[in-house]
Amino acid sequence: MINNLLYVDIHSHNISDDGEVFTLNNVLVNEQKKLDLTKYYSVGIHPWYVNEFNVDGYFKRFKEYFTNKNILAVGEIGLDKLKQKFDIQTQLFEKQLNYANTNKFPVIIHCVKAYNELLLILENNKIETPLIFHRYGGNAQLTEQLLQGNNYFSFGQSLFNENPKTNRIFKRLANNRIFLETDDANISIIEVYKRAASLRGTSVTELKKVIYNNFISIFDII
Repeated sequence: MINNLLYVDIHSHNISDDGEVFTLNNVLVNEQKKLDLTKYYSVGIHPWYVNEFNVDGYFKRFKEYFTNKNILAVGEIGLDKLKQKFDIQTQLFEKQLNYANTNKFPVIIHCVKAYNELLLILENNKIETPLIFHRYGGNAQLTEQLLQGNNYFSFGQSLFNENPKTNRIFKRLANNRIFLETDDANISIIEVYKRAASLRGTSVTELKKVIYNNFISIFDII
């Protein structure tokens, strides 16, 4: 099912059929996508699309997915101040977050310009389940705050952008806090691993073991 010889893509909108890759495919609740039960998924109400349905109806649809054992995580969910309906975003984020916490699902987080609000929600709701901050681009101070919790950081295309801040944060993070992803980028996870290994001064083989160990430490799958 999964082993340390595979590349793990922790968050992707592009379903892969590559036998070398274990992909956690993202499903957006608004898509009403039919699942291929040979694959594995995260499911969430993305903050970009919260205004399409009422809160209770959308959350009901979200929960219906989790009768399927191939759903391994909640996400991506979160807050995005560049989009409208921030109050509805917040309501649905908290409902999904508490569902994940109660049912012990890891969560894949999308957060844009709303970390202060997000940190307050985490504190007020006493969230303990693992959180993976995807496409992470926070600064050193924010990273130190997040490291106090059961939090992980996922990187992908941004590692190729020669962004000094992002690359510096990525290189400094401990092995047991990182994941890699393709998200919606037109790039393979193998390319991401090669770039990540180069930045961290390690081999792709060793990095695959690191990511595998992180994956099995928080996901109930072998």
